[in-house]
Amino acid sequence: MRAKSTMVVGLALMVAAASGCGGGGGGAPPVDVCGDGRRGGSEACDDGNLRSGDGCDANCTVTACGNGVTAGLEACDDGNLRSGDGCDANCTSTACGNGVTTAGETCDDGNLVPADGCSATCQLECGDGVIQGLEACDGLDLGGQSCTALGFLGGPLACTTACRFDVAACIGEVCGDGQLQGDEECDDGDQADGDGCSSTCHLEQPDPFTGAGWLAPGGTIGERP
Repeated sequence: MRAKSTMVVGLALMVAAASGCGGGGGGAPPVDVCGDGRRGGSEACDDGNLRSGDGCDANCTVTACGNGVTAGLEACDDGNLRSGDGCDANCTSTACGNGVTTAGETCDDGNLVPADGCSATCQLECGDGVIQGLEACDGLDLGGQSCTALGFLGGPLACTTACRFDVAACIGEVCGDGQLQGDEECDDGDQADGDGCSSTCHLEQPDPFTGAGWLAPGGTIGERP
């Protein structure tokens, strides 16, 4: 009988020690429970629920792209901010038109609209050899323009890598470009008469009779600008 009582007492002490009760505690640390309203050491937040998108998501991390919980306007969230892995750094699925340039794309402006600088297949449009949008030219496509059509005497017209005309090899001056060249007496950046510099880039004289206008070539009086 005595031996049996001793065994029972021993078992009770073992249970107490395992549960942390009794003498010195020393049991296992409490486990963090997400959603219980008490923020534990491994939790960034705990708002007492397991709803996502309310500031503290269902995994007890602050609502944000890259926390591994798809919430709000996110199309995906794979727990990182790497792009090109199926879910990009803005939490949209990797695809042309999502605003993130990834492998195979030379641009991504967030839409699939052509002729805006980035094509519907996410390729830079300047440099593709076809004039689109606001491009003046593209590669060998000069849109029918030439040095003479632009007011020069001749020479080869080229296109820059920014899809703008390169007139460096054109011959002769252009009246109205704001640069005083050749036999120009003036160049005020336009080709208008009656402003002191004529449409042919020659100086106009003040009206000697009224002083209220300019004498354009040939004696025509233009209004003062």
